[in-house]
Amino acid sequence: MAPPPPAVGEYVWNILEPEILDSDYGALMHVVGRSGPVKIAKDEDYGELKRHRWEFQHLTSFAYGILTPDGAEEVACVYVNPSKKRDYDAAVRILMTERGAKEGLDSVLLEKVREWVKTSWPFAKVAYPGIDVSMEAWNALQDFTQ
Repeated sequence: MAPPPPAVGEYVWNILEPEILDSDYGALMHVVGRSGPVKIAKDEDYGELKRHRWEFQHLTSFAYGILTPDGAEEVACVYVNPSKKRDYDAAVRILMTERGAKEGLDSVLLEKVREWVKTSWPFAKVAYPGIDVSMEAWNALQDFTQ
């Protein structure tokens, strides 16, 4: 089982699953740092959320939506995945919405997630692509299959 996520203020952690489709799709429309238009349709996001739930149930990957205290809006996502890159056990990604960034959630969430992964997960070496290493550098790293 995945260790319980850390408390981050009054925000609510929820497994990314079809039941939060509207909130998740809304968050995708407002991700900070997007370099182009959203390329996923709502029905495709529904399929992604079904996959995330299956992965969580089968303990292969763990995806969370971080919701406002009332549960009405997703303001960030946290993904804890096995790494496909050599020399790393796991890759952790955090997507932040404009609202989450405006509320100052980005640095607080990153700090809490780093501590949570370090103290509660069984990984020796964790990467934070897009944070500690650029996506370009991360994508250039050798995969396990190469």
